[in-house]
Amino acid sequence: IQASQPQIIPPNATIEGVPNAGNPTPFSLIIAPLTVDKQVVGLIEIMMDPTRRAATQKSTLRFVSDLCDLAASYLKNRQMRQMMSQQRLWNQLEGFTHQIHASLDLKEAAYAVANDGKRLVGCDRMSVALKVGGRVMVEAVSGQEVVEQRANLIRELTRLCKVVIRSGEDLVYTGNTEGFAPDIRDALELYVDESGSKAVVVTLLHKPESEPSKEKVPFGCLVAEQIGDEMAPTDAHARTEVVSRHASTALWNAREHDKIFLLPLLKLIGSPWRFFRGRMLAKIV
Repeated sequence: IQASQPQIIPPNATIEGVPNAGNPTPFSLIIAPLTVDKQVVGLIEIMMDPTRRAATQKSTLRFVSDLCDLAASYLKNRQMRQMMSQQRLWNQLEGFTHQIHASLDLKEAAYAVANDGKRLVGCDRMSVALKVGGRVMVEAVSGQEVVEQRANLIRELTRLCKVVIRSGEDLVYTGNTEGFAPDIRDALELYVDESGSKAVVVTLLHKPESEPSKEKVPFGCLVAEQIGDEMAPTDAHARTEVVSRHASTALWNAREHDKIFLLPLLKLIGSPWRFFRGRMLAKIV
């Protein structure tokens, strides 16, 4: 790795100046580095019969070096693809945060989280459930303009969100309900039978705080579902966690804004008062 060059090390050979380094095997070692951007990221090692001719060993060394060049090109292209994928993800995340913070209306913020969060996570359906007045209610479902609380699907989803919020832990379901608490397992089985989802990821929403507290009480949750092809649970859960961190702030602020008593009247009173600010107020005085 230090030399960054392919080498042939004879059997039972030692390297001068480097203690405990050498070839303790009865075979000849052909070692070639994988170099990406002038950094060694791996090695290819081949053990060869030492009775082979020196020309054969050198030709094998050149062949392995060519293989390392091809592998290094592949690794570099893969890094470029990963960087481009991350760049697209950052652009989507920036657009998502802009949309969810664009309004303090609770319904608008919830639907922005559901619709834009669905595209960011890459799931088939995303729902937003919040605790309102001690009750858990589904506020928004992606792709739907109105949430019908009496529908069987929404009822079972509300029940599932309620038990998950009460448990205080995220839920990742990929087809197997073993290992879940009895109340969560029952609610999950009923909802999956009703919705036909193959994978369900429930991520809790916590109140944003300047100082981290020991115990965080969730005020809602996000539900990401895959109805068609199965999605990778690790990927979906990680992306849903990123969405939930940004959505928690937007939904909490919108919910606190929605609690203001006589909010429409206060807005009506406050609008004309802006006319009397600055120079106009001085003139009136």
